[in-house]
Amino acid sequence: MIVAALIGGSADRTNFAGSLRREITARFCADSEELHSLVATGGVEAIVADLGTVRHPSLWPSVRAIVDWHPTIPLVLWVSLNGNDMRSLVAIAAEIALDAVIIRELDDCSAIIAGAIRSACEGTATQNVVRAIERRAPQSVRSLLVIGARHAERPLTVHAWAARAGVSQRTLLLRLRDAGLPPVHQLIRWFRLLHVAARLDMPKATVERVVETMRFTSSATLRHLLKRVTGLSPGALRDAGGFDYLLGVVELMLSPERGEKPASPSSDDGAHNPEAGDAVSIPRVAS
Repeated sequence: MIVAALIGGSADRTNFAGSLRREITARFCADSEELHSLVATGGVEAIVADLGTVRHPSLWPSVRAIVDWHPTIPLVLWVSLNGNDMRSLVAIAAEIALDAVIIRELDDCSAIIAGAIRSACEGTATQNVVRAIERRAPQSVRSLLVIGARHAERPLTVHAWAARAGVSQRTLLLRLRDAGLPPVHQLIRWFRLLHVAARLDMPKATVERVVETMRFTSSATLRHLLKRVTGLSPGALRDAGGFDYLLGVVELMLSPERGEKPASPSSDDGAHNPEAGDAVSIPRVAS
């Protein structure tokens, strides 16, 4: 992982670099112009800013503008526990959403940075799924689909989906069926796999780590589900385009013009395990 580190002092740079593990590399910059150049290359996965550097009135507006233009890149502040930093932190947090804060000499810098990058990636993935729903799905069921997509990061049953949406299970089944969409348990699997794909796209991601964070029962369960639903292994999914490829597939499924016959609600009574992995005919998208 490469991070842009807005840290001015040479001693501070040495201290920060010494706190990082080998999987994270810092590219240092002293002003907003250097920061903008680093971010513009597209190779930076996070911005880490020393609060003592960034809080200067001449610098902060420029930094804020860079962050506004690149909302998918997490901003992490590196701060001390002194009064000046705490007051500045409160003021900055009131203006912009921070992804994480590192306390000097107390926190594990690498773990916090990696966590911020992971959270930003997951949030971006969810936003992209929601946009796909808004583009493709019938308006009558968009809110239902958004709720399902958001909560599929963790194991999700049909009953839990209906409860979160504030409708009965039967109403959920009928409304999605009448919109010409696939059965609910299939939608849950696809939404789950979109979150899987987003996590597998992260640097140094492993199937075992995805299993842990998404609460699958085992790596074999995840691999089996992915293979049965998409026909792909984790490695093949990455080669096919990862999250972007799978999102294209799901977008086609969400469109009522996709030409498939609506499923009978009697075949989807909510007792089915969404991770059991029924075979599904996967739509083909252009590579």
